[in-house]
Amino acid sequence: MADETDDRAVRNLIQRHCDRATKGYEKYGTTTNREDLSLRDWVLHALEEQMDSCIYLEKMLEKIDNAPLEVRAYLEAWHGESKEGRTGGSA
Repeated sequence: MADETDDRAVRNLIQRHCDRATKGYEKYGTTTNREDLSLRDWVLHALEEQMDSCIYLEKMLEKIDNAPLEVRAYLEAWHGESKEGRTGGSA
């Protein structure tokens, strides 16, 4: 399935999903095909995952903001925006 697209990022993401599913099955002994969770349980799981994601994103911003000036300059040039341009708003 992962070879059905020329987009390397998509292929990599598909492979990551497959690897994560395997790891999850090895760790928890089940898949998302399980029937023991309610819709509310699934929403709560998703919410908790997104909360973790926000923590990871905040940590990455902290690392960028505290990086040496030359590293920040490189990142800003690569992305084409300055630190001051990051307002927290949506694009």
